[in-house]
Amino acid sequence: MMIANTMFEHHPRHLYTWISPDSKTRNQIDYFIINQKWKSSVKNVKTRPGADCNSDHQLLFMNIQVKLKKLPQPSQPIRFDYQSINTNYTIKVSNSFETLLQCEDEKTPNELWKEGQNIFLKCAEESISKKRTKINKWITEETIREVQE
Repeated sequence: MMIANTMFEHHPRHLYTWISPDSKTRNQIDYFIINQKWKSSVKNVKTRPGADCNSDHQLLFMNIQVKLKKLPQPSQPIRFDYQSINTNYTIKVSNSFETLLQCEDEKTPNELWKEGQNIFLKCAEESISKKRTKINKWITEETIREVQE
């Protein structure tokens, strides 16, 4: 942690955060404490002596600048039209699983799960057609006819 008030050099009137009732004693007693990793985000810290906040404390403010990182969007899953499944798909899947079951290697359940998943996807890509997403037109046929007229 670090004190953000001490990072910048300002005129003393922009450093004091408290003024005594007799207006003779001034101290810096209010602080912004930030995590060390956010140090480069702090652009300025100072007080606003003229701000009326109805207190013997001065208004303390901090300017920060944060750059946000855009996260990558996950890819859309492949959607298959399952109404077009034919016997070719079932034959391919059963043949692939027979070869997997005949394999004498000792495999963990997670490895078997991944292989089974890959078999289903590979066979589906080869024999099942992909679903086409229906795109709604933003303008109707009637409107197009009206524009043409």
